[in-house]
Amino acid sequence: MVRGNIEKSFIYNPVVLYTVIATFIFFFFVVKYKIGGRHLNKDKLILPMLYIGVFIMLLNWIVKDWFLLFRGIDLLK
Repeated sequence: MVRGNIEKSFIYNPVVLYTVIATFIFFFFVVKYKIGGRHLNKDKLILPMLYIGVFIMLLNWIVKDWFLLFRGIDLLK
């Protein structure tokens, strides 16, 4: 991702790209709630993001292994 190859970075580890996006979403909500003067319940925001990240990681692992075991295609090359 540092070199600008987002597609390859996403194939290697999609959680990195998701973390960048989730961080921006989190800071957007923090600023929105601070400006509005309301209290932000961080647990209601962080836990779903964490579960989505774990789901993306598991799905990536399953897809890579499926292609490698049943198709003989190594997606990491």
